[in-house]
Amino acid sequence: VTKKATELEINKKYHIKKLQSIKTKYGEAVIAVLTDFQVFLPQRLVKELTPLIDEFDTGKYVLVNRGTIKNEDDDEKSTVSLEFFRK
Repeated sequence: VTKKATELEINKKYHIKKLQSIKTKYGEAVIAVLTDFQVFLPQRLVKELTPLIDEFDTGKYVLVNRGTIKNEDDDEKSTVSLEFFRK
């Protein structure tokens, strides 16, 4: 099962089993494989996370959705605020 980052419960810790870099018709993407499902991470994180994928494969990290935030450049758009923590 694949979910969007916006579908994650706010402030709940999700155990990251691994990150995967994939190619889509829109370009590179990163998926976080969690315990019960996987989630596409926002495009803005791809460049930062791709070199760190092996570190996240250790199973020592959690993902937390901190809710949506407004885009500073466009009031009509919002994005999800995600945080990664080492267990």
